[in-house]
Amino acid sequence: MERQIVRIGAATIAFETAGTGRPIVLIHGLAGSSRWWRYTIPVLAKHFRIYAVNVIGFGGSRGSAHFALNDAAEILGIWMRQWMATPVTLVGHSMGGLIAADLAATAPELVERLVLVNAAAVPIGRRYLSHAWGLAGVARYARVSLLPVLLTDSLRAGPRTMLRATWQVLNADISPRLGMIQAPTLVVWGEYNKLLPLAMGRRLQSAIPGAQLAVIAEAGHNPMWERPADFNTVVLNFVQY
Repeated sequence: MERQIVRIGAATIAFETAGTGRPIVLIHGLAGSSRWWRYTIPVLAKHFRIYAVNVIGFGGSRGSAHFALNDAAEILGIWMRQWMATPVTLVGHSMGGLIAADLAATAPELVERLVLVNAAAVPIGRRYLSHAWGLAGVARYARVSLLPVLLTDSLRAGPRTMLRATWQVLNADISPRLGMIQAPTLVVWGEYNKLLPLAMGRRLQSAIPGAQLAVIAEAGHNPMWERPADFNTVVLNFVQY
C-alpha cells in the first residue's frame, strides 16, 4: 500500500493506493477510515488499481476544512479528476455510499460502475436515531477485530466531527437525484443490518434505474469485514467484465 496526502483548496485528502488496472475508489462510512477495507483491498488489487480514500474529517484527511456532507461529493470529484483516469468504479459504504451515489448522479461522466454497500442514500429519518447511536447493532455481527478499529477511528475523528456528520447524514435527502444515476449499480446489503434495515436497501434499489440487489447472508452493517469472502465475491462478479 502506498499512502499519499494531497491538498484541494482548504481540504486535506489522505488516500492509499494498491494494484494496477482500471481504477476503483473505496469510500468508507461514518466513524470509519480507509482501514475498514482491510479485507477487500488485497483481493481487488489483484485486478484493479485501488484508491481507498479518507473522507474529510476522518482517518488521515485532517486539516483546516471541516466535514461537510453537501461538499463531499464535489471535492471527491475534483480529487478524482486530478489523480486518476476516469471514469472509475465507486464503492461506497454507509455514509460513503451516500457520497458515492451523489457523485454518480451529479457527475455521471466520472463513474463507470457503482457499488452501494448498506448505503445511507435514502432518507433515514429521526426514527433511526436510536440505531445510529446504538452501535450494539453493528457490533453484534462484527468480528471482534473491528471493534478497536471502530473505536480508534471514532476517537480520531473527534466528537465534533462525529456529531456533525451524524446530524447531516440523518437529515440528508438525495432521493430526487437517485433517478439521475446512469452507471450500472449494485446495491449490497447485510441480511441482519440493524443500523439500516434491509427494507432501506430495497428502497434504494428501486430508486436507481436498473439497479441490482445482493444480500450478504449473516452479515450486519459491515459485510466487507464480517463476511469478507462473500462480499469480495459479490463485488468482483459485478465489476469484472
